[in-house]
Amino acid sequence: MYSVVEFSEDDSVAIVRSSWISPTKKHSAWPPFKNSEKIKKCLTGTILDDDTWNVFGIRRIFYVTDDLLSARKKCKEAELNSEVELDIELKSYQALSLPEGVNLPCTQIEEIKKIDVWLTVDENYMLLVNHLSYVGGNKTSAILRRILEKLFSNKLAEICNWSGKNGKHKLQDHLLIKVVTEALRRHKVAETATENEIKTVVSNWFRFSKDRDGGRESRRRTIEPTSIQQ
Repeated sequence: MYSVVEFSEDDSVAIVRSSWISPTKKHSAWPPFKNSEKIKKCLTGTILDDDTWNVFGIRRIFYVTDDLLSARKKCKEAELNSEVELDIELKSYQALSLPEGVNLPCTQIEEIKKIDVWLTVDENYMLLVNHLSYVGGNKTSAILRRILEKLFSNKLAEICNWSGKNGKHKLQDHLLIKVVTEALRRHKVAETATENEIKTVVSNWFRFSKDRDGGRESRRRTIEPTSIQQ
């Protein structure tokens, strides 16, 4: 298997063998050679990796495939566009094994609680962070909203908020929100996003949940007079 990755040290994009990537998906080994032919032999498996290879941090994985030619094509696309859309192969590779009775986006508070328990296992925590870090976007706010859309249905969002005010379910202390923050910061454009910036976007996303899916237009029609009394 081959993966197209973005290295965090220099923002470069490259193809690596998936076996070179650490279990947490945060680091990858890289051949200590400058000769391009030797690197090609490493990719094809002619030269095997060992403990002498360098290890570098990776920001995210763009693509996973068992075809080197496909990986090369996707690598070129990723070099031109760091927000390249993920393919079905990668989505299936990153398929989540969530707790029983939980589907994304969540529709009930009980599902959030079940995910929180599931996230206490480090492997599950990193799996969900990696899964959500593939969401595209060119701005911090856009990426964050897309992540939230993957986790919470609008109906559930209507009964939740950041602080728990007005009798709504409090989200601030949930592990799921920490996952959202970490996944967001995997993106280069959001690496320096402050806690306050994240809180503001998250709070507004939940606050205006009733305006999505035609909610605003529905309310407008409700308060609009249907007739004029003479």
